[in-house]
Amino acid sequence: MATSAATRADGLTTEQLACLAGGPRRVVEVAVLALVRAGAVRVGRNGVVSAVSGASPRTGAQAAVLAHLGQHLGNVVEKASDSTGARAVRDELLALGLLRSPAFQERVRAARAVLVMLACLLAASLVVLPEHLVAKLALLVALLLVRHGLGFWKGMVNGRGRAVLRDAPSAIAGRVDWSERVIALVGLQGGFQGRPAHEFTVVPESAVRTMRPPRNAARAGAASGGGAYGGGVHHADSGWSDSGWSDGGGSDSSGGGSDGGSDSGGGCGGGCGGGGGD
Repeated sequence: MATSAATRADGLTTEQLACLAGGPRRVVEVAVLALVRAGAVRVGRNGVVSAVSGASPRTGAQAAVLAHLGQHLGNVVEKASDSTGARAVRDELLALGLLRSPAFQERVRAARAVLVMLACLLAASLVVLPEHLVAKLALLVALLLVRHGLGFWKGMVNGRGRAVLRDAPSAIAGRVDWSERVIALVGLQGGFQGRPAHEFTVVPESAVRTMRPPRNAARAGAASGGGAYGGGVHHADSGWSDSGWSDGGGSDSSGGGSDGGSDSGGGCGGGCGGGGGD
């Protein structure tokens, strides 16, 4: 999918790329790195983010970081990610047409939930009223297929956004802020070119360890053949589902939406007595 000049990865700010790839927590990670590069803060080997100079913040996310100095990096990331400054970057991406609106996502979730309920009722009717068995089975399969198809529109990042993320690795080389762009794309806990991403920065590993472990670490390791950084790019925890944000982020950069059953009422778990599987 081609991307216009306005929506290529190199046309986004580092914070915008971070938000697209990993949500508000990733925005804060690159805000910390930008402040380190500006000489405003440092991240010590004890993991504490502390002030170095009185440099003024250039973004809302940087201001949120400066408001939480004197704490471990993990605490700074968690607290600042809930700030207005970190969340405001999402609105910029919505304006660029790279994200699906929360209202659209809510409609998709509602439609999927309704389809699940209809499927459960239909499945129950197969037992209670076995007449027209073949027709009911066909309708049940159709309902489940439609629900699965709606999963394509489930994530926060839309098709244009995914195209930008696919373009991002090739747009990093040669930039002054290239190390920040690496972290924007994969996170401090991710991997890039077979190495832990934090090694491309001055943030010590001890500081990275103060951050919450990625939820998808085991899955990423298995996908890369067992090695944590076996592939060219390993995305850490997207962070989009935190603080009320929908799922998505960099982990959705491959194309269609995943489907496994976590919308409300996912699967036929409660109503039909079976296990459901998004």
